[in-house]
Amino acid sequence: MTSKPIDFVNGAAEGKNTAPSANSSDAEKAAALYANTTAAGKSDALSANTTNEKENTALYANRSVAGKSPAHYVNVESSSCRRFQQPRPPTHRIGELALEAMLVEVSVTPKPGLVDRNNSGSHSDMDFFTFMKSAASLRTYFDDCALTARKLEAVSDILPALRKIGLDAETDMFNATGGINTHKGEIFSLGILSGCAGYLAEDFKPVTADILLKLTKLICSGLCEHDFAQTRTKSPELLTKGERVYLEYGISGVRGEAENGYPIVRNYGLPALRKYLSDGLTLNDALAFTLIHIMAENSDTNIIARHDLNTAKEVMQISHRLIDEGLTIEKIRALDDEFISRNISPSGSADLLAVTYFLRELERLYTPA
Repeated sequence: MTSKPIDFVNGAAEGKNTAPSANSSDAEKAAALYANTTAAGKSDALSANTTNEKENTALYANRSVAGKSPAHYVNVESSSCRRFQQPRPPTHRIGELALEAMLVEVSVTPKPGLVDRNNSGSHSDMDFFTFMKSAASLRTYFDDCALTARKLEAVSDILPALRKIGLDAETDMFNATGGINTHKGEIFSLGILSGCAGYLAEDFKPVTADILLKLTKLICSGLCEHDFAQTRTKSPELLTKGERVYLEYGISGVRGEAENGYPIVRNYGLPALRKYLSDGLTLNDALAFTLIHIMAENSDTNIIARHDLNTAKEVMQISHRLIDEGLTIEKIRALDDEFISRNISPSGSADLLAVTYFLRELERLYTPA
């Protein structure tokens, strides 16, 4: 299947609004993360200050029959990005970054109630090496996500294709860990993001976190309604933790994050990580501090499943207080001890930390020289 080329540049030049309507086809929706280009060459739809969500649904245009963008190669002399001297990174590089994000996340130390290099947190059934085995079993999964999505034309085909691959990856993980869930959340989130990055890999425009998260939001539209539709008639023993939390509290967890373009990562995780790294912190400490920022905003479904909503709210309040007082590694280490004693594990926030790292590293491939 091929997409019909869309001429959105001329429409923008004439001052027309090229944002897709609710009835737009996949091709029209895929036409325009770079639409609404102004005379100054800036995209209104992609402005960091854009508040109109209807203008944020655009992707890329003019995929040809061969699956290549007409601009697959560009004039190097006109580009200010060092990576633009070659075609986009191969899909295996996207996969490498996703796997790296998994390894980096578990290695950050200390992390309150979570497995790290110091201890197993609030988890008696797993340790640091369990995560290494799990990650090794997923060594080709993210490559597959990027390559599969790269071959697709219709935006609506991306998520169904990725979820089929994800189910196989979960089986590989459970086989490697003896049935222990180490990375199910990251298989979901990093798999989707790897696929989105692969889908965009043919086009010579910077794959910023903003662009990638807008594509994620587009392909995950309706995800919660679809996934939770059958939960009320499902046998209680067959419900997942996320489904139980949704039924009791209406909290959609990682599905809701994906459907909304990971707002916690976009609005809190990435800004915190960028700030701490620019302040000169080590990568470990910057990520440890960033985790607290994510915990402060995330109604963590794992905490709710283990305890209740009040405990999750308490964790958010504690995190806000630590940020207000000034974060230190010593304070996070003390919080780790407290969470272990109370069996609290903010693993949903840890998954979002991995997403944050992945997006930041992907952006670095296209930073100005």
